[in-house]
Amino acid sequence: MLTRLGLTFKGVKDPRACRGQRHPLAAMLTLLVQALAVERRVLRRAEALGEDMLREGTAPEGLRRPVSDTTLDRLLMSLEPEGLEQEVHQTVHRGLELGLIRQDLFARGVVTFDGKVGESTPGQAPCEPCHTTKDEQGREYGYPYALRASLTSSAAHPVLDQKLLEGKQGEATVFPELFKRVVGKFGEHFEYVTVDAGMTSAANARVVREAGKHYLMALKENFHRLHDKAWVLLAVAPVKVRVHEWAKGEWVERESRVVDMPEEDFPSARQLVWVRQVRTKDGGPKVETRLFLTSLASGQLPAGPGAHAPVGS
Repeated sequence: MLTRLGLTFKGVKDPRACRGQRHPLAAMLTLLVQALAVERRVLRRAEALGEDMLREGTAPEGLRRPVSDTTLDRLLMSLEPEGLEQEVHQTVHRGLELGLIRQDLFARGVVTFDGKVGESTPGQAPCEPCHTTKDEQGREYGYPYALRASLTSSAAHPVLDQKLLEGKQGEATVFPELFKRVVGKFGEHFEYVTVDAGMTSAANARVVREAGKHYLMALKENFHRLHDKAWVLLAVAPVKVRVHEWAKGEWVERESRVVDMPEEDFPSARQLVWVRQVRTKDGGPKVETRLFLTSLASGQLPAGPGAHAPVGS
């Protein structure tokens, strides 16, 4: 699979000294990718996976002996991101060309921009920039925070690009830079853009529309007047789409309502959207209601099971 995707890691600089290397860099990085793919996120479990694959004869090319979790940790701590970005872009493009990554959820393509938090570590920051916080005992912890772009019109949700930030407060100002990078590399594969409320702004809406894409932006209380007006209008609007499905071990019901955008100074906004989601599992239903504004006009929003475009990836 990884060979078909053209994942070679040839462009990644090896941080290790030339002498004394026991494992090829590409083999170790391939092992880490395979471990993540089967949800072995702890390095000790990645080490165990490598041992299993060696016994079965399915280990990455060049891997001839087990790799310890300590060795993997040292590699990750010293590895620079240079070259990895090109590998990601190449892999996604190759996957799309071969049909291994399919637009099976939204045929016309949706890219979602969303903030993601990594694992926290005590003491020294794991990367730069990095968000830091303190626990109740005053111990300082650091964790990576990134604004990430994912192709959520595919069930595979491949990551297209990301940018590290010091925290969620930087999302709105960094969005234009990341969005333009994604358009430059993957623009032909998507028409719609969804963002969380932290990136909803008139400036970002203009950036999306100037690139020829349509937006679906989450709307929260930070847009006081428009948010309140949207609640009033959508509360009495008829349900346009209702979907009931079994997903990830629970029943999920989603319904949406849509009204035309009132007279507001927001670039290219055409409609307000109300999405209510009810998840039912052991312990009773969990209800979430979200509001959005979109540049899509009446009749352009997709109907049916794919009508509820994802905002979180």
